[in-house]
Amino acid sequence: MAAQYQDLNFDEGDDFPYNLTLVDGSSDPIDLTGYTFYMTLKKDKSDSDAQSIYKKTITSIPSPTLGVVSITIDRADTLNITPGIYPYDIKFKTAGGDVRTVLRGNYNLVQGVTDSVA
Repeated sequence: MAAQYQDLNFDEGDDFPYNLTLVDGSSDPIDLTGYTFYMTLKKDKSDSDAQSIYKKTITSIPSPTLGVVSITIDRADTLNITPGIYPYDIKFKTAGGDVRTVLRGNYNLVQGVTDSVA
């Protein structure tokens, strides 16, 4: 499975739920039981993981046999990131220890207009 390229665009201060569905060559869902997912944003691809501006680890997958993992970046997280374009990737580690990059691209955070919502 080669990593797909996709740019993600959203507004600062918004919750950003992203559902990722993994399927095999026959378009059947991949069983994600025991998988761990990692999402990392950096200012520059060459930065170390310790220098990343956002990292998230997802270990809980409610319906792993459906092949769907939900990655949510909360509005509080985006308020701590300066609007701009950042490289990101999403990797997974299988229960057997295999590691693969499944998605990569640019994370475009657009400056919000509204400061707060009651």
